[in-house]
Amino acid sequence: PQSPIPYWWYATAHCNIKFENRSKDTFNYCKDMLTPLATGEIYSEQAAYTLALVYYIAILDNWGNSAAYTKQLAEIARKTMFNAPYSIYSQMVMAFYNIVIGNKSEAIAYFKQVIEANPQTIIARTILIQIYMLTGQNDQALELIDECERLIPATAAQTSIKQGKAFILLLQGKYEECINLANQILLYTPKATVLRLFIIFCNNKLGKKVESEVQIKELYKQHPDFDKPYLEQILKGVNPQIQELFMDNLQNLFVQK
Repeated sequence: PQSPIPYWWYATAHCNIKFENRSKDTFNYCKDMLTPLATGEIYSEQAAYTLALVYYIAILDNWGNSAAYTKQLAEIARKTMFNAPYSIYSQMVMAFYNIVIGNKSEAIAYFKQVIEANPQTIIARTILIQIYMLTGQNDQALELIDECERLIPATAAQTSIKQGKAFILLLQGKYEECINLANQILLYTPKATVLRLFIIFCNNKLGKKVESEVQIKELYKQHPDFDKPYLEQILKGVNPQIQELFMDNLQNLFVQK
C-alpha cells in the first residue's frame, strides 16, 4: 500500500512472468488476477492487454470453453478500442481477436501497425511470423525471422522464433529437422498444442506410426478435451492448401475418439 507504483503494474508484471509457464493452471491464475483490473471502473490498458493475451493463448492451446473465451476477448477488444483506439495495446488486442475468429489478414494489418510504431515489439513480430506462414506468405515469414534475430535479444524471443522455424521446416518437407526442433521447444513449453501437432504431422509423413501414437497419447493427456472442431478453429482463415494438408495428415488424431 505504501508503494507509489500502482497495483495494476505489479499485477500485470507478475502475470507476464507467471504466464511464461504456459498451462491451464497459470491461465486461470492470471485470469482471476487480471479480470478485475481490466473490467473494473478504473480502466487499466496494460491489464486489459495482458488479459487479452492470456485469453488468446488459452483459445490457441484449447484450455477450456473456446467460444466463451472468444466472447471475453471480443469484449476486451471493444473496451480497449473505446478507451484508446490508437494505442499499440488496443491494436494488439484487435489482432488477437481477429486471429481467433479467422480474420488473419486483418490481424496482419494490426501487427504491421504495431511494428511500425515500435520496431522491437517481440510478441507482434513472433506471432506475425506464424500468421504469415499459415496464410502461405513464407517469404515474408523468413524475412521477419531474420529481422527478429537481428533486432531482438535471442533469450527474449527464442521459443516463438524457433516455433516459426519449426513450421517452415515442416512446410519444406524437412520432417526430421522439424521434429528435433519442436522437441527442443517442448522442453520449455511441454503443454504447447501446436508443437505437438507438428510432431504428429511429421511422424505421419515419415510413416512412424508408433512415434505418432505416443505423441497422440501425450496430446490427449495434456488436453483431454482436444477434438476436431478445435483443429478446424485454429485453421480458420488459413491458406486452403495448408488447411487441407493438415486435416489430411492429422486424421489419426481422431481415430481413438
